[in-house]
Amino acid sequence: NYRHLSTSAVSSLLGTTWILNSIVNIHLRSGGYPINSLLGIDKNDKGFVAAAGGKYVTSSNAKIFHDFGTTTEDYASITFQNGGVFWNINALRSGGNNAKVRTNTTIT
Repeated sequence: NYRHLSTSAVSSLLGTTWILNSIVNIHLRSGGYPINSLLGIDKNDKGFVAAAGGKYVTSSNAKIFHDFGTTTEDYASITFQNGGVFWNINALRSGGNNAKVRTNTTIT
């Protein structure tokens, strides 16, 4: 469901090597990590959790616990289909190490 994007925009994006990452208002959950400690989730349900020095650890079986409105419906499919990560704006807003981790995971 790409209702906010034109057909040509979707075709153009999926036909490139570009990766679409979405920073959205979601709550994520995985294993023993508290809600909102996960910074992002990929299409394989791998969660990204901040570690010291701007590094990150991954967590398996991450899930979108809650979104607001139709965020997941509107953006998850194209983000994951394109190889991107759904980033949790609530965790990233805190800045510091969390923001460094997102930059590092986007670059690597």
